[in-house]
Amino acid sequence: MMKKLMIAIILLTVAAGSVRGGDDFRRKHRSFSFPMMEMSGTGTGQALRSNYGAAFTTTRTYFLHRKPIGGFLKIGIDATWFDLCYNNYKILYKEYGQTSKEYMHQAEIGMQAGLSLTFNPVGKMNITLFGRYAPTFSAYYHDGISGGYAGYWIGGGSLSYGVIGLGIEYRTGECNYRHFSEGGSTPASLTGLRACISLNF
Repeated sequence: MMKKLMIAIILLTVAAGSVRGGDDFRRKHRSFSFPMMEMSGTGTGQALRSNYGAAFTTTRTYFLHRKPIGGFLKIGIDATWFDLCYNNYKILYKEYGQTSKEYMHQAEIGMQAGLSLTFNPVGKMNITLFGRYAPTFSAYYHDGISGGYAGYWIGGGSLSYGVIGLGIEYRTGECNYRHFSEGGSTPASLTGLRACISLNF
């Protein structure tokens, strides 16, 4: 089912490639994000919340029609060709009345595809709502390196004026991390938010 959905989105993206958006509808997006993620089920015995993180994405919107619906709305297909993210987690251990801490480093690289609605209510202002699926390779370092395939579902929105925009998105997914050094695997759930600043062209 998921493969058929991805194939359909890719075909629609190719078909829409020749349709150009109007002057007030931006098609190319570069986003710098600040993730706030939570990871559970990694074998540490606790849900981990990220201390800090950073992400960079490049997205192209392919509008499905030339003229805006009602003069202000366009439907498009979003294709994020590059999504790179880093998160740092703190792990606390309590034993014999003392607390010690360790750090986990997580890195992810992936793509995204989905549908978007872009509203142009006035001038150069754009309001965008989107939903995407993101196939991702996720890896973390803590007592060795573990990695695997993570499938994220993403929903969010943004407000932009001209080149500059602000946005937020919610993401949720699962990953079965394979332990490269010790063998075996551990399933994990990942949820969180990204607040982003975008450049739109």
